[in-house]
Amino acid sequence: MPSSRRRTMADLRASYTREPVQAARAGVGRGDLGLDQCSAAQRRFRTLLALHLFNRGLGLEPFASSGVSAFLSYTAAMSPQHDVLTVVLDSAVENVVGRLLSTPAVPHGVAGLRVVAGRYARLYHLVHVPTGARMVITDRFPFASADAMLTGRTPSMIVRDLPGVGLPLSADETHACSVADQVPADMQVLLSAIVARLGAGDPHDHWNWWYWGSPHMTLSGIANSWQLTWTRTPHADELVTAMLDTRFGLSGLDVSRAADGSAARLRLGEAELHLQYGG
Repeated sequence: MPSSRRRTMADLRASYTREPVQAARAGVGRGDLGLDQCSAAQRRFRTLLALHLFNRGLGLEPFASSGVSAFLSYTAAMSPQHDVLTVVLDSAVENVVGRLLSTPAVPHGVAGLRVVAGRYARLYHLVHVPTGARMVITDRFPFASADAMLTGRTPSMIVRDLPGVGLPLSADETHACSVADQVPADMQVLLSAIVARLGAGDPHDHWNWWYWGSPHMTLSGIANSWQLTWTRTPHADELVTAMLDTRFGLSGLDVSRAADGSAARLRLGEAELHLQYGG
């Protein structure tokens, strides 16, 4: 892609995601924004992450009790690339890492997610051990690579009791990963697309996903029929509008929705995700 075209695509992507333009440029694809062009390992990981994020309170176990859904209350910019999911925050890096990884306060975290290298309150390189999918939590872009942090003059500092890659998966983690792996391919694409757009907003303020405040959320289903229910912002109509956005939405998506916008059906290939907003 010519550099001018890539720069234009990166500016457009960043205007929605709020990620640094340099990060957006690293993520744009050939002719598209690159939000949904990811490896199979990343798609499996993002599906698992969706199950953790969208089950809260009375939601599907073992995901609802993990505490990971608190991530949705932070102001974060998602910066998805083909083989890594980067989360860029203005602050609270340490707090977000504490929500995603097993700690004394959150004994479960995202199943199978481990820390590779970390620097207090600034940068953490994570890996999902079962898939090899990488995740980065940072307050800046660009950032040091995991290899540089582990071998450079400034050593990696794991300042909290966080799980490293040598920690075996628990029985609960193995079960959670198994549930995610049973999600069919089309549904994995759909759920991954939602995860990749978390924290985004329309440049002209027609919709935003900046904050998910529902005390109870459930994401569950069988085979290619799933349902996502929640009770507070964002409204279901905002989610649908974003997913249908001609520049930012998911290609190939078919949607039907209720007249009041409180319910909708998203269909991608064989997958159907029913949205039910109860606020």
